[in-house]
Amino acid sequence: MTTITKNNAKIQAELITFINAEILESEDSGLDSDTPLLAIGILDSLAMVSLIAKIEDAFGVRVPDEAVNPDNFQSVAAIAQMIDSIQEKNAQLSPLDSHLDPYIKSLTDSLKILESAGIKRHKLQLTQQQGELHYLQVTGNTDYSYVFLPGVGNPSSSWGNMLLSLNGEQSAIAVDLLGFGLSSIASDRPNYADNIQAVLTLLETQQIPQPWILVGSSAGAMIGAEISRLKPESVKALIITGFGFVQNPTAWWEYLMNLSKSPQKFLEAAYYR
Repeated sequence: MTTITKNNAKIQAELITFINAEILESEDSGLDSDTPLLAIGILDSLAMVSLIAKIEDAFGVRVPDEAVNPDNFQSVAAIAQMIDSIQEKNAQLSPLDSHLDPYIKSLTDSLKILESAGIKRHKLQLTQQQGELHYLQVTGNTDYSYVFLPGVGNPSSSWGNMLLSLNGEQSAIAVDLLGFGLSSIASDRPNYADNIQAVLTLLETQQIPQPWILVGSSAGAMIGAEISRLKPESVKALIITGFGFVQNPTAWWEYLMNLSKSPQKFLEAAYYR
């Protein structure tokens, strides 16, 4: 029989409160210490970033790379046991790692969960733009590929659950836009055209199976639409979501339907006015 110390019980209670409030946004979700967080999708990659940061802030420990695995994050009880163990050993990052940006460290740690489930990570060097494009990839038996394009501020891992569901069955990639996540560029202000060029370089040089199904959210929707315009023969479908900043959805939708009758006018209105 497992004995739960007072410290462990306190950690579990604080973790449950945090997950309910910040991740599930519910005062009483029914979450308990043994709820399978990973199996039912409560802890996706974005939630992992917040949770790892919470562990450091609330309990004064940094989770070492080797501890970021499904076993340690499968439930609140498992997380609390891990924290307890780290506290007992007074684990700290080595001096070589102490300079790392906390956001980058948390994001990298969260990606280890996806890697352990079979998702591959890559970085493409962008010689012309003096940068690198970070992306995630899964492979399957299809002769087409899903290309997931996030909005500004969202990393490629925000598509983590989708990639997990496709892994082994269908081919897909998800990218970090330039200047976000783990992608970088020499320019201080990467723009829309920079991201178009970077994504096209990735698609055309890394043998991403064609045709592509482009799935874009917010800024990613704009990038996907422009790639569809530039490479119509390579695109099987375009799925766009989350335009944002629409003050009058009804009027906007009517306007969009009118524009859709003339694709050239639609693109001119979207990108060139």
